Amino acid sequence: MKNLLLTIFSIFSVLSFAQIEITTNDLPSPGDTNRVSIAILPDSIDYVTTGANQTWDFSFLEPEQQYVDSFMTVAETGTAFSFTFSFPLGDATMAQPEVSGLTVGTLELEDMVSFYKNAASEYEMQGYGAYLNGLPIPVKYDDAERIYSFPINYLDTDSDYFEYGTEIPNVGYYGQSGVRETEIDGWGSVTTPYGTFDALRVKVKLAIRDTIAYTGFPGFAINRPIQYEYKWITNDEKIPVLKIQTTEIAGEEIVNAIEYRDNYVSGLLAVSPKEKNKVIAFPNPTKDWINIGGMSNNSKTIEIFNAAGALVYSMQSQNIQEKIFLAPLNLEAGHYIISISQNGRRSVHSFIYLN
Repeated sequence: MKNLLLTIFSIFSVLSFAQIEITTNDLPSPGDTNRVSIAILPDSIDYVTTGANQTWDFSFLEPEQQYVDSFMTVAETGTAFSFTFSFPLGDATMAQPEVSGLTVGTLELEDMVSFYKNAASEYEMQGYGAYLNGLPIPVKYDDAERIYSFPINYLDTDSDYFEYGTEIPNVGYYGQSGVRETEIDGWGSVTTPYGTFDALRVKVKLAIRDTIAYTGFPGFAINRPIQYEYKWITNDEKIPVLKIQTTEIAGEEIVNAIEYRDNYVSGLLAVSPKEKNKVIAFPNPTKDWINIGGMSNNSKTIEIFNAAGALVYSMQSQNIQEKIFLAPLNLEAGHYIISISQNGRRSVHSFIYLN
């Protein structure tokens, strides 16, 4: 009897700490809403440690802002978009209001909505819709971006090529292509201020290339700096319970943003999804100058790096906005990184320079 109880206890212990499996039912559906906290970037954070049977503790994170991540039916986005992404032209199953617009030159595509397909075998992004001066512009991917293949298990790997391009009225052409490399490199228990969960850890590497052609001018293509996403996903929560985003500069990853699933926090600034990235760099792309807005009025260091990680410009500022003229810097055309350092914390933003 004693041996039997020990055996049962041993089996129960193994099951209690066994790695989970993620399926299509654990990802969003139309009507889902999820509150997300945007964390104050800590002085340091260990997002590297991973592997089997890990215990990740991020309970020290502090929220700075919150927004509600929501999903809707394709039909709810309006006739112009639903015509493109519904049968027979498309098979998207839901839409999600995007976190920001897309700036092309001096024009901004606003009220962006991303379209996804959540199916039994995969979860993919099929394109997006946006408005330019009130005109709806649907953009359907030529090759959809596969985000997950189901079921998701520890040590799974995936690599997916995605591509799209669109004509923008009175501007020209904008396109993007890239490769998303995904690795499920860990499992275990993760703790955030929201709670403790059995989770899989997902590492994503994004290599993206922008193609731009203004009306009447030759087109060109520019590679973005490599970006990484580290996500902890679990059963039933629909979105990652924790996501850490980084940008690679000169071989070093710089943390851009940390977000985690959360409950409502009284007294915290609530923002819409598109307002959550309050520091902006515009116009983008640019030929003459870059305006950095939405900063705090505290002392800060503003630096600009090229795609290879070389420092090309540095200044001290206490202003909430700075206008930097680029022609005197003798820059080559390409992607550039803006780094803003303040009180031991660093945020990273990017822009394209047209020479």
